[in-house]
Amino acid sequence: MCVGAARHLHDSGRIVAALGRPVPVVLYDMFDPDAMFALTSDANPAALIADFMTEAPTP
Repeated sequence: MCVGAARHLHDSGRIVAALGRPVPVVLYDMFDPDAMFALTSDANPAALIADFMTEAPTP
């Protein structure tokens, strides 16, 4: 649900309208912290989170 909501905010332009520029939405699951990178990757345009994803653990 959160991934879909974040994608909608990006696709609709609401984030840019509210904040004046594109801002990544970082999603964190406190019960599965390792899922943060996959969730955040699914929720945002790739170019917006490229730097963030460099910190992702390698499988």
